[in-house]
Amino acid sequence: MVPVNAAQVILGNCSNVTIQDLEISNIDHGIQIGHCSDVSVANNNITGTTDKGIHVGFSQNITVSNNSISQGWEGIVLYGSDHSLVENNTLYRVMLTLWNSDNNTIRHNDLFASGHTIDIHGSINNFFHHNNIESGIVYSFDNSSFSNFWSKDGEGNYWHDYKGSDDGSDGRIAGDGIGDTEIPHPYTDRGDGYFRLDYYPLVEPIGGVSPTSNVENISPYWQKSYPLNIEITADDVGSGVQNVTLWYRYSWDNEIWGDWTVFDLDSESPWSISFDFPDGEGYYEFYSIGEYDSEFESTPTLADSSCTYDD
Repeated sequence: MVPVNAAQVILGNCSNVTIQDLEISNIDHGIQIGHCSDVSVANNNITGTTDKGIHVGFSQNITVSNNSISQGWEGIVLYGSDHSLVENNTLYRVMLTLWNSDNNTIRHNDLFASGHTIDIHGSINNFFHHNNIESGIVYSFDNSSFSNFWSKDGEGNYWHDYKGSDDGSDGRIAGDGIGDTEIPHPYTDRGDGYFRLDYYPLVEPIGGVSPTSNVENISPYWQKSYPLNIEITADDVGSGVQNVTLWYRYSWDNEIWGDWTVFDLDSESPWSISFDFPDGEGYYEFYSIGEYDSEFESTPTLADSSCTYDD
């Protein structure tokens, strides 16, 4: 078992190890595994990595589950790794990448991204099913995504941009929750094949996906005047976001912090809130909570952003 106060984990040539319940932020690689087997990576919160959140290289029988990874470049990477399971993770504004990795299962993940959601390179016989996918961009250098499977037992993935109908077209079953038109999805007329993937796209998200939001980086860190316009990004892979609430806490010395306090709510996108530094000069940290139809985003364990006010 890796100690719960570890700020970064680099594991090599190991087996039967558990990495769980870590809070990792603002580092290049959060968790890096190489030449390992039978490792469990679970219930970790990783944010703000400059490179990769969880990198699994040249390993087998790795389980990556129930992790939250946000605000970086690549969230989860399988590189030369086979026979592994990636499930029940939330990736926000980071990619899921497979390089030369075969016979893996990627299921029940919530994948939010502003660009590529899934990148695949030289990887075959992988199963992608029952994932909530916010962006339909699946990129492959070599068409290897065409050599993977995008459904299981007649059920595929939920794609936020899928616009087809569950109407029983072409002899399929109407009302079974699986799209019957505009398939396979993602669908394109480019003719190169690798954007024609899921023949059984789901028409509703899986498991009631909660909204996801994040306070954008505040720059400059030292603020000399007010009000400060705080910008927030928010998304819900299923229905959208009705409002976001800004929370803050204050410290006069950057060591002793007050309680988290609600500041204001914004009910219209683009999300932004004018902040007037109610406690005066000092240090401030922020996070946001998205809401849709009384379904609230989980409270983050770390602040999204911070600044100092000194006039």
